[in-house]
Amino acid sequence: MGIQPGHLFDEIYFGNLINFEIENNQLVAKLGGQISPVGGYIGDIQITYIFKDKMYQVKSVEFIPHE
Repeated sequence: MGIQPGHLFDEIYFGNLINFEIENNQLVAKLGGQISPVGGYIGDIQITYIFKDKMYQVKSVEFIPHE
């Protein structure tokens, strides 16, 4: 079945699904990636921040694919 080619976005879209969590005393932002409006969730960009020099700074950025 799958997603019909006419329903695919031109580029991966990040912005509809954004969650913030605290893991191991670090701020983590998870941004869901979509390739179509319905059924097109492919995974998350996970950004981990540390608090340093009185501000949050990016520690790591990784893509976690949807299984």
